Amino acid sequence: MTAFSVCVLFTLVVYVKGEDFDHHGAICPPGWLKWQESCYTLLPGRMNHTDASTECARRGAAMVVPDSQEENDFIWREMKEWVNKTAASFLIGQELMNKTSGTIDLWIGCRKTNGGQLTCEGETRYQNYTDWKDGEPSNKRNEDCVRISEDFGGHWGDIICKALYFAACEMKAALAGHCRLPTRFIHVPQMCLLNHEIKSFQVGGFERCGFACWAEPLCHSFNLLEETDGVMICQLNHANLYEADGNGIGNQENCFFYEK
Repeated sequence: MTAFSVCVLFTLVVYVKGEDFDHHGAICPPGWLKWQESCYTLLPGRMNHTDASTECARRGAAMVVPDSQEENDFIWREMKEWVNKTAASFLIGQELMNKTSGTIDLWIGCRKTNGGQLTCEGETRYQNYTDWKDGEPSNKRNEDCVRISEDFGGHWGDIICKALYFAACEMKAALAGHCRLPTRFIHVPQMCLLNHEIKSFQVGGFERCGFACWAEPLCHSFNLLEETDGVMICQLNHANLYEADGNGIGNQENCFFYEK
């Protein structure tokens, strides 16, 4: 297998939404929401705290950690709206997220220590800002992770880390002309992943397809199809080989498969 890195370089300022840019030229990738100097995105589907942390890291980001009441209100308001807009029709693998399936809870990237302090992703010291609901943290056995809950009016509560909730990622906005941390794609020879497609479109080569996968929060891998007239088709997939578990894995002529 051969590994490639896609270094996302922002050299042009392109209009997407007015709020996506500030006077310093900080921008977010497609599909991410900008607030102040950070970018935010909602992960697809409910997952436990550890898996959420892993999925954010795969995107070069960390789980959201509100550092102020203003940021906490922004994250909860925007992510809850995002869930409500997408949950009724989001099909990820075999999971259909139905917004009528219960109240919304959102993981934040913090865990409790034995002393009751919070350690949070991206923080060098203990977390100073908190927004606990009255009576929280309950400090029940094994309730070491933290989520924002609709049942708590958008305040925090502790819960076991194996619970399945929505999660969001955060990373610093990039400056035009600056390179983000590269995303590493592995080329798996003589292999193609079928029937896991999010979308497909014509591209000029690997770099454009790799960028599209990096920018799409649902993308875990992609096929690059070379047609007879030299046209390249990029297919973004919502699974990698491990997640596909043998479903749709096969050989296809002129298909080049890459996964994160």
